[in-house]
Amino acid sequence: MDSISSPPLKVFFIPFFDTGHMLPLLEFSRIFASRGVHVTIITTHSQSKSIEKTIDKDKAKGLHIQIHPLTFPSKELGLPDGLESPLSAKDQDTKFKIFYGISLLQQQMEHFMQQNPPHCIVSDAFYPWTSQFAKVLGIPRLYFDGSGIFAATLKEAIRSSSPHDDETEPFIIENLPHPITMTLSQLPESNKERKPNTRSTNFMEQIRESELQSYGRLVNSFEELDVEYTKHYEKIVGIKVWQVGPTFLMHRNKGMVKKKNDEIVVSEEECMEWLNSKEPNSVLYVCFGSAFVFSDEQMIEIANGIESSGHNFIWVVLVKEEDPSQKWLLKEFEERVTTSRKGMILKGFAPQVMILEHPAVGGFMTHCGWNSIVESVCSGVPMITWPLYAEQFFNEKLITRVHGIGVEVGAEEWIQYAVDSRKKLVSRGRIEEAVRRVMDGGDEGLKIRLRARDLSNKSKAAVEEGGSSHKNLNALIQDIKNMLVREI
Repeated sequence: MDSISSPPLKVFFIPFFDTGHMLPLLEFSRIFASRGVHVTIITTHSQSKSIEKTIDKDKAKGLHIQIHPLTFPSKELGLPDGLESPLSAKDQDTKFKIFYGISLLQQQMEHFMQQNPPHCIVSDAFYPWTSQFAKVLGIPRLYFDGSGIFAATLKEAIRSSSPHDDETEPFIIENLPHPITMTLSQLPESNKERKPNTRSTNFMEQIRESELQSYGRLVNSFEELDVEYTKHYEKIVGIKVWQVGPTFLMHRNKGMVKKKNDEIVVSEEECMEWLNSKEPNSVLYVCFGSAFVFSDEQMIEIANGIESSGHNFIWVVLVKEEDPSQKWLLKEFEERVTTSRKGMILKGFAPQVMILEHPAVGGFMTHCGWNSIVESVCSGVPMITWPLYAEQFFNEKLITRVHGIGVEVGAEEWIQYAVDSRKKLVSRGRIEEAVRRVMDGGDEGLKIRLRARDLSNKSKAAVEEGGSSHKNLNALIQDIKNMLVREI
């Protein structure tokens, strides 16, 4: 990559304490550092432990990147050490305690930045106060929330739409480049309410206000994925969008499949050996992220649905801390699919990018988290969409309605917490049907696969020299430098 001339820029990155937010912002910080920017990552002692090795390797290569650790007030709030993400909360009281703990970090962060003023702040959306603080320092603040610009545009457009009172009645989101329909039951609570009347919706309004006051929005994506929505967002919101990514294509990291306690479960070599024994496009990869816990009843439906489809599969299962034996996972099922080598069940985390890029993988059943969508798009793997919470129902529409590179499994209910509390199960019949539509090799599946490969090629071109993301990165850094020169 091109080097940045002196004087070097100082940019502070403030990531949120959730894997889906932390990892892409970490990658952004490394990308900036690789361009000569002096980077500081502000996070907690607990979170810093998970990134120290990566940062130390970068520093050994001569990059100017460091971590400034803060102490999260877990003891004062009566929270266990390490529980710092509201997305991991299993009840409302715990969620608000965590948010309160995050708010208590504001003073520590501001004090550090006043003593060591940067030229720019790149802050996660969950720190809305950084917009005003950046103005106090007289520097730009870039907004980041871990999602794509498509979801952000839909959230904004819903404000002018007219949903039905019926939770299950589809309505059209107005004034968009494509006719997108949703139901009230698929919307986050903050998007249903016209007037904020809870602590949660009030906080979401604070986040939106901070977004509007930001210098721009940093997105882990590439322009070709949602170019019409980038233009639409900039028009209706009024701030610049910087599509710089996908970040994982710029920094490739390999590791072992691990549980949260870092115990190695299955090596990459084992995964590769199993995948190498399968025909191209014959394996379904099933993973619903690193946080959501399904009910036992739903897990049984998933197990029966994917087995009945007849296709090989790798299924990443999040082990319940209170039930490490996973009672739902019938011993006969696990033994049967393992012995027949029809399936591989990983209890913990998986090397997702490595799996998706293997030629044997022909489909991905996903919760539609933005990082998973980007990784699947880059790998050219069609998706079976099963959104659960956050902005995932919006992301689903980008995949199935705009690009046509996946099919919907039929999920109907947005969930506030990463614990299954839905009223309706997704049946094994729906699961099997969705898998077959993508994996059986029919005309529909073939067209989906061709479109997915085309989009994959565009993603790789975006990060090459002269590609859209490469140009956007250059333009963003130069823009910040120009602001600094004007101040001098």
